[in-house]
Amino acid sequence: MKLHTDKIAWTVLVLVTTPFIIYLVPQLLGVEAYTVTSGSMKPQIPEGAVVYTETPDIEQLAQGDVIVFTPENREIQGERVVHRIIDTKTENYSRFFKTKGDANPEPDPGWTPPPNIQGKKIFTIPHLGTIIQTAQTLPVIAATVAIPATILLKNQINKLLRELEKTPQNQERIYRIQTEEK
Repeated sequence: MKLHTDKIAWTVLVLVTTPFIIYLVPQLLGVEAYTVTSGSMKPQIPEGAVVYTETPDIEQLAQGDVIVFTPENREIQGERVVHRIIDTKTENYSRFFKTKGDANPEPDPGWTPPPNIQGKKIFTIPHLGTIIQTAQTLPVIAATVAIPATILLKNQINKLLRELEKTPQNQERIYRIQTEEK
């Protein structure tokens, strides 16, 4: 039984930590990660996906690039938005970007200035953001701690009892207790 419970504890540990490792490793390499909180970029980037970005060269950004930006206009929901560049313009020696969500019928209001752009999409991992957010809820955290802790505690108690049974004095006590119960 011990082998079986150890496997369960390790499986739970691996299942819980793997999404966090996948989420964090690119960030250790200098890549930023953003969770998509709307369906405006469906089907290419679904809600709950994680978008990894690099710092863009503003002069190299072009129509079709997906960017993460802070909108000038608060009609767009969210602190940061992941949308596609559909047009560019240059005004007063600075480039501005017209954006639109792939699933949205209309472009975003206004033009996005360069300081508002946080990153250019390198790659996405669908559903990873949803998994990370779910894993950070109290019931999941409690289960993640409680299940392996219970299994490990049970195994340690069983190990301690087996060790106690090995000593001659304890074997004699166990024998007396068993005969008295009969």
